[in-house]
This record gives sequence, C-alpha cells and structure tokens, in this order.
Amino acid sequence: MAELLILFLILLCLVLIVSGIMYKCTDGTTNASDFSFKTCFKIGDETDDKPQEVKTAEVTTSPLLSDGFSMGGIVGSSSIGDEDEEELDYASYMDYYNTSSDGVRSREDKFQICRGIRDNLPGGCGSDNTMVDGDKKYTDFIDIDAKNGLGQCAKICYDQDETIDGKPCNAFMMSPGQNADGSPCEPGGGTTCLHDDKTCRLYWSQSKKWDGSQEPNNKKVYRLKTPRAPIDHEGLIERQNQTASKVATFSGKGYSGIDTGLGLGQHNNTFGGWRSIIVPENFCVHGFTGKNLQGTRIGSPFSGMITSRDITYSSGSSATIKSVDIGSWGDGECTFHPRTKTDADADEIESATIDELQPGNGSCVRKKSGYPQAQAALTELCDSNNIACTDYTSDQCTESDNAKQCCIWE
Repeated sequence: MAELLILFLILLCLVLIVSGIMYKCTDGTTNASDFSFKTCFKIGDETDDKPQEVKTAEVTTSPLLSDGFSMGGIVGSSSIGDEDEEELDYASYMDYYNTSSDGVRSREDKFQICRGIRDNLPGGCGSDNTMVDGDKKYTDFIDIDAKNGLGQCAKICYDQDETIDGKPCNAFMMSPGQNADGSPCEPGGGTTCLHDDKTCRLYWSQSKKWDGSQEPNNKKVYRLKTPRAPIDHEGLIERQNQTASKVATFSGKGYSGIDTGLGLGQHNNTFGGWRSIIVPENFCVHGFTGKNLQGTRIGSPFSGMITSRDITYSSGSSATIKSVDIGSWGDGECTFHPRTKTDADADEIESATIDELQPGNGSCVRKKSGYPQAQAALTELCDSNNIACTDYTSDQCTESDNAKQCCIWE
C-alpha cells in the first residue's frame, strides 16, 4: 500500500514539472506549437518598450473662485511647445488683483488741427481751415493681443511686459466691446455689442471715472492690490501742481472738468462752482459756498483749505465753493491781500479781484496743434488776420470766427 502512495506522489511531481516547463517555454500559452528553448532560458522582462513619461500641469486655485475649482479653463494657459517646455499656469496671477466693474478714468483731450491737414486736402489749411479734433493728447491705455485670454493679460500687467507711455501697468480689462460701426458699447450693451476676449486693455492709472460710472456691460476691471507709482490721475495732477505759482481749482471731483489757476486775491466762480482744489504749499485758501466770500466757509479758520479731490463740509458731505480768498504764508501766518483793484495795484499784487473778474479767472491764449504743419498753418492764419489772443477779454477771445479758430480761454 505504501508503495502505491509513493508512486502516485512521483507521478504528481512529474506532471507539475512538465506543466511548469510548458508554461515557461511557451511564454504562458501552454500550446505545444509555441514551445521554444529560447523562451525557456529567458530571464526577466526583456521588452524593448520604454514606459511613456506622463506630464501633468498642476493648476493652482485662486481666491476669485467660489468653490475652489481650477481656474485654468477660465483664465487660459499656454500650450506645450515641446517635451521640455512646462505648461505655464496663468491662474496664480489673478491673486494679485482686486476685481470690480468700476470704470477706469482716461483722458479724451485731443489736439486741434485744421480739417484740410487732417483730411489731406490739396493746399492743406488753405483748402479748409476749420479747426477739428486730431490725435489724443494723452495715452492712458493701450490695447494688446492676449490669445490666451484673461490670465495672460494678468501676467503681462503684473510682470510689466508692456508699459503705457512709459508708465507701469496698474489695471487691466479685456476688450470693453464695440458696436458693429466701431463705436464703444453703451452700458447695457445689447445685441449689437461685439466682444473680443482675446484683446487686452492695459491702464497705468487706477482712478475711477469721475462720475462714478461702470464699464459698459459691467465688464470686469482688475486693479493691482499693490500698484506701482504713478498710481492714479489725481496723484499725477497733484504732483504737477503742488509747487505751482497758482492755486488750481476744478469744476468736477477728482480734478476733472474745467481747471482754473488762481493767484493771490479774491475770486468768484462764474460757471457753477468748484468741486476739487490743489493748494500749493506757499498758499492759504478760504473757500465759501456763496459768491463774494459769502455763505459757509470751508476749511480751518486758521490754515484754510487743504488739497482736496472732493471738497466737503465738516460733516463729510460734498460741497461746492463759489468764491475763494487766497493768501500767502509767511512766518507761520497767512496774509490775505486787498479786495479792491486800487489797493491791489498799489501793493503790486498781480491778481484778479472781486472788483474785476473774468469768467473762470483765466486768460486768452493761442491754440496749439500737435502737428507741426498744422501749427504753421494756424500761426499763419492768426497772424494774417491780426488775431493776437493775448490780453483779450473772455468776450474778445471768442467773439469772431477767426478768434474762435485761433484763441482759447484757459
């Protein structure tokens, strides 16, 4: 009996050995036709296929996201040019910005040019000397291509890849949109308002529009949380006027609207009132809400008004001043000057007084053009018609067609 059991075990071992050899030498198929001695003696996995390296681009999240999902699909990312170039993630740049729909201020002042020059008519201004708007005087924004959208624009502004008339970028928005005829979209947009989200508008200033309006169609504006100087229009205007020889007054808040330079003496406003003011360090100013230094006095009884982007009462509500008394500092004391022209002349004070004021308290000057050829033509026109402009009253400054073409009251 024991002999039969031993024989059975020997046969079982032989079957297992043969099965193992067949499995190994047929590379796992156990088919006799696949039997190969080469396969029998192969050690390990000698395949020539190399594993593919899988690259993944980590996309960070942004505080602009409400639920923490990836912003890569929203702000865009650069494409991979080859295997050695990593995908550039733009989403993290959005962390550097505050977002709103508050419009960005930009100046629209333009140079004056005669229509004959602008339209390239034969004879230039001699063909048509009517003065019309030419190029803009100021560059407050530029438009650039941003094929990767919002995130690429954020990077360009933050990294200062582009400047605006030599000034650093402090805010941006995607294309504000325009109608089919090229005119800018009005607030509310409508079906005719076209958009190009591959065009980026860069601003150097973070100033809001002086009337507080928003961008058309509530387009989002992105302002740097930590801007680079110059930061806004107001700061730039303050630096330009802080050491000036006159007090600068403006009909609108934020140094907007009609600007008028006022010297020592008393001045009435003739066009509605002043809403903002820049007081150079050598001047002291008392402002009044009524004409002829009447009404509520604005500012400290001792030191007077300070530079204000928005003139207010002591309560903080907005105020409009309609007359000012401007004096000068000396030995810690503010000296105000005579109110009558006779006294002013006796003290050789060069200033308009309440007895003798021109609208806006400005002066009549020759117009200027940003085009040399147009400036030469304008000078010839004015000289040939004996239009001097200098020393003209406000009425004389614009009383004739030639005067209107040659002169402007500033």
